[in-house]
Amino acid sequence: MKKNNIQKGIIFALCTAVISGISIFINSYAVMTLKNPYIFTTAKNIIVGLVFVSALLLAKQWSKIKKLKIREWILLLFIGIIGGSIPFLLFFKGMSMGNVGLSAFIHKTIFVWVALLAIPLLKEKISFWHIVVFGMLVLGAFFQGNVINWTFGSGAQLILIAVLLWSIEVIIVKKLLKNIDVEIAAAARMFFGGMIMIGYLISTNQAKFILQNNSIQWIWIFVTSAFLLGYVTFWYSALKNAPAILVTCILTLGLPITTILESVFINHTFSNIKLEGFIFSVTAVLFFIIFYYRPDWFYFKLKKT
Repeated sequence: MKKNNIQKGIIFALCTAVISGISIFINSYAVMTLKNPYIFTTAKNIIVGLVFVSALLLAKQWSKIKKLKIREWILLLFIGIIGGSIPFLLFFKGMSMGNVGLSAFIHKTIFVWVALLAIPLLKEKISFWHIVVFGMLVLGAFFQGNVINWTFGSGAQLILIAVLLWSIEVIIVKKLLKNIDVEIAAAARMFFGGMIMIGYLISTNQAKFILQNNSIQWIWIFVTSAFLLGYVTFWYSALKNAPAILVTCILTLGLPITTILESVFINHTFSNIKLEGFIFSVTAVLFFIIFYYRPDWFYFKLKKT
């Protein structure tokens, strides 16, 4: 990959991490306010899907859409299933059953699963230094999340399944974005995903509850939809420009952000162990960015020492 593309991917991934860290914290409040996590996440996804489709129409992208091959349509529908619908239902159901820190921690382990898939399927390579960074990221998450007090119950299991599905989505999207614009892939993910989720609500006789939300609940939906719109846009842009392992590792910076927000607004304290975890996470990501973006500088410094 070209260095300029990797630089863009890093910037997009950093933006995604910031949005993710804030979004998980806000979503934890929103999902409690709406009470039904399926109604909440379906409403959000439909709104974001409609925004993406409307943007495509306004930009007159039909010529590119018409050129899509059958195989590409199948893959776009597939990412709507494993990226834009089922994992959202699982994730927000799990979030409604557990704590914020656990949800954020499990979500940020996506770099582990993506790495395991990207090595054989995307031919991405890792070295000893990658493994060192992976260890630092896990330690950082461990210290920040106070894992000892966590219970890996049914809610955590649902979130883990969602993360595994999103990891598979990363691999498919990475391949798709070689020939498809980010806007088209993002629109397909959210539009097809939203339609599938509506189908689920209809089949379970819950669709009618979407229109029964009060004004406060709709505010929560629109606010979190804005975060989701930004997340998908930046995330797919990051995947298009930089290696999957790199951008998913950068995504872990969302956990320190969630941890800070949780410490300030919920726990009203920030322990030394969480501070150590914060330092581990930030240092690991910076180390990783240098390794990819400036390997010449990295190896030069290594030899000098």
